[in-house]
Amino acid sequence: MFPTQLFEALCNFLLFTVILIIRKIRGKDRYSLEIYLAGYAIFRFWIEFFRGERSKGFLPFGFTFSQDISLLILCFVAAEALILALLCPKRRENVSV
Repeated sequence: MFPTQLFEALCNFLLFTVILIIRKIRGKDRYSLEIYLAGYAIFRFWIEFFRGERSKGFLPFGFTFSQDISLLILCFVAAEALILALLCPKRRENVSV
């Protein structure tokens, strides 16, 4: 057993620091929520391998419930990024970088 709560807290602090640095560099960043959701989903998926819990998820991949939720969050964030890139190309150009 590993101290997964400590790993999760460190991952959240690292994610906060990355978002803060990106906001400092770019100024106003519209994608902070998407960055957080994608980063948290990746961290949570990884951390679940070290937990002792082996509950079955609802997807047929054999992962835990939390890993299934993380996969869904990652899919939604990727779909949103793809939709924004394809349907709103001018919107991306107007974002202050």
